[in-house]
Amino acid sequence: MKQTKVLFVYPNRETILRIPMAVSILCASIKNAGHDVSVFDTTFLGKKFKTDIHYSEQKRTVKKSKIEDFIGELDNRSLQEIVQSAINEYSPDLIAVSLLERNYSQAMSVLKEIKKYSNAPVLVGGILPTISPDFVINIDEVDMICLGEGEGAIVDLCNAISQNKDCIDIPNLWIKQNNKIYKNSLRQLIDIDQVPEQDWTPFDSRHLYRAYKGNVYNNGTFEFARGCLKVCSFCVAPQLRKAQSNIGHYHRFKSPERIVQEIENKCNAYDLNLIHFGDTDFLFGMEKQTLETFSMLYKKHIDLPFLIQTSAEAINDEKMRLLKNAGCDNISVGVESGSERIRKQIIHKYVPKKKIVDAFQIGRKYQIRMTANYMLGLPDETEEDIMDSIKLNRELNPPAISVFYFTPFLGTELYDLSLKKGYITGFKVDTNVHKESPLEMPHLPKEKIDELLEFFINDFETYKDEY
Repeated sequence: MKQTKVLFVYPNRETILRIPMAVSILCASIKNAGHDVSVFDTTFLGKKFKTDIHYSEQKRTVKKSKIEDFIGELDNRSLQEIVQSAINEYSPDLIAVSLLERNYSQAMSVLKEIKKYSNAPVLVGGILPTISPDFVINIDEVDMICLGEGEGAIVDLCNAISQNKDCIDIPNLWIKQNNKIYKNSLRQLIDIDQVPEQDWTPFDSRHLYRAYKGNVYNNGTFEFARGCLKVCSFCVAPQLRKAQSNIGHYHRFKSPERIVQEIENKCNAYDLNLIHFGDTDFLFGMEKQTLETFSMLYKKHIDLPFLIQTSAEAINDEKMRLLKNAGCDNISVGVESGSERIRKQIIHKYVPKKKIVDAFQIGRKYQIRMTANYMLGLPDETEEDIMDSIKLNRELNPPAISVFYFTPFLGTELYDLSLKKGYITGFKVDTNVHKESPLEMPHLPKEKIDELLEFFINDFETYKDEY
């Protein structure tokens, strides 16, 4: 069988230093099937290097780390020259990209250039085509899309290309061919213990750098669970769950033995000294026995500090004790708003204030650093609601905070609400949660949101705690 050569585009517009888990798993799937893969990465292109952490440093919510000193030279040739060189050197048979709303404009810029120099079909997967398939399949530069999980679909596609077979009937794929769109059904959700380990070899090793508490670590990001069962209106998870219903168990955990082995393998290969779990909510739905086994195995085989994100309602004393014993160093908690009205009526996080306060007190008890995450500028939010967030943050007294502008993403309930109320006019290709509020709300102008965000940060410095 002829080898199919796949060029993955990593359109990293906001310069997040992170090897994307989904793409690295797909790279492994492709290689395990006997094909070849390369990555076109926009992270280190241009004349100026700026990561997502720099926005937080500017807002003074994290310590400066000087991560830019670890990056070295950038490729400042024109995008056209870089793309042409990459295509000529690799001659791909398939172009693939995982598309999110925040990388849309960068992805389109790269694909437009690629189409000038390659006739290889373009496959787009990820969140955006899964929740908005009709929108994505009709983009001129796109030849096919993958809905849902891609491990099996991309291998089937590579096999078909290598054997010069038609691919119009591959499950999970929509194919645009001969002025017709072939829409295939979804295959069963995968057992994630059977998912191959991430392949990091096609990626620039500088993606392993992570700024944390003023230092720079060699960090790896891992997937313990896949899927989310919550109903938060600002998140695409409910729509992703709906799109993949009736094809298997949506929220799935790897076995503790499997995830610890995967981490150990990467620690040995890359000399990691910090671990990050990318799960949407690390603790939500995790059985006590699973956490107990993970805690024991992780401490025995890894014994490195690790970072997670979870929800206040998933935190209790026993879980925090197990996390502390394992080596958990920081938990990001989605508080989102201090206004009970906003939490209940707008974002559908039905978490009482007492539960949030208790979660942070337990974190302090076990000396696990807790980061409180907030969004400002939510639909129908008022100045009083934002002040409630500031007041709650004073009571929580967290060691760290993250404060972002709310951004309505396609496929979310709050996108539809923002559109209905005229706060947005439609899909915006240059959204950035760090720069400004994208909503035009007469009762709460952008300038006022900016002022409140600055006040929030200044107020936080008064109540800052350290451990």
